[in-house]
Amino acid sequence: MRVPVISVDNTPLMPTKPSRARRWIKDGSAIGKFDKLGIFYVQLLAESSNTETQEIVLGLDPGKLFSGDGF
Repeated sequence: MRVPVISVDNTPLMPTKPSRARRWIKDGSAIGKFDKLGIFYVQLLAESSNTETQEIVLGLDPGKLFSGDGF
């Protein structure tokens, strides 16, 4: 499981582990929030040291829509 991370200026960063997110909240370097869909994320309160992000690719399997012999 990963926790989404948002920077000070609301740009998305790479997700982090829940243990690190809890430590950031406990240390006061981030705050926990929920979005409109109820997904928990953390927003950093200080500028992050690394803002590099990876590209995200979505793959769809059309065979998943086929459920058997049609009965």
